[in-house]
Amino acid sequence: MKRVWFGIAALGLVAVACGSASGSSPDPAARSGAAASADQSRQQVTLGISMFLLVDDEENPDPEVSTARDIADLTTILRGVNEIWGQADVRFELRFIGALELPRDVLSALMAGDTGPFFGGLGREFEVTSPSTVNVFFVPRFGAANGVNPVGTRTAFIIDEREVHDRRVTSHEIGHMLGLHHDLSDPGALMFSGTNGMTMTGQEIATARYVANGILAGVR
Repeated sequence: MKRVWFGIAALGLVAVACGSASGSSPDPAARSGAAASADQSRQQVTLGISMFLLVDDEENPDPEVSTARDIADLTTILRGVNEIWGQADVRFELRFIGALELPRDVLSALMAGDTGPFFGGLGREFEVTSPSTVNVFFVPRFGAANGVNPVGTRTAFIIDEREVHDRRVTSHEIGHMLGLHHDLSDPGALMFSGTNGMTMTGQEIATARYVANGILAGVR
């Protein structure tokens, strides 16, 4: 078993979930007017990211409970995430990518949308050794959501559904980690729930950069 130490102490488990994707799919490189006029001299903010393929057995994974993705898929997703977050000059630098074996009951609970056994089992039933600032776990499904960021964590669970833009869902959940809330008015926005929108407003960019810098400074 790949052992990954990932200590999370008493974190909230209320989830910010996103529904099925539909609607417009704007160019991920497109910027809002506010973002386009942002100070060109601003410094790039770089945060570490670890990406995990959740499986019951790394050598012979059961497709009923294990992600169907592979490392090449995750590499492609990360490239897309960095394209989207390039709007804010925020970059995610890969610190770990690989499989994480979990007990079958923990995987089954995640697929039902329950993170309790996962967080409860950390350091007890299993360990994770290469965490980073942002940690993304890939599962076959997660209840009715495409992705989820449990409140109070810098952790996201992303499903295998191929009709969903994986890079967009991952970027959306990272947005929650960086202090962003759902946009209720613009289906083309990254933070709108249930679409494939990828654009960010100037205010979202400012907020995310503020939180990211706070994380780097150790005050977030």
